[in-house]
Amino acid sequence: MDTRTCRTRTTGRAFTLIELMIVIGLIGILVTLVVSVGSAVRAKAAENQTRAVLKAVQGAIEAYADTYRTVPN
Repeated sequence: MDTRTCRTRTTGRAFTLIELMIVIGLIGILVTLVVSVGSAVRAKAAENQTRAVLKAVQGAIEAYADTYRTVPN
């Protein structure tokens, strides 16, 4: 007589492969979104910095013109 017992899964403590793949896929999507938003933020910051530099140059040209009554060549 076989006295071995059939071991069944009585507790659902582990994640299934499908659950793990779904979570990894969602994390991948979130990382993609964060990277694309980060690129847009960096581009906007560079644009704002360029605008600030151009305003400073414009101010310097106006100050030069006020002092010497001519614009620099």
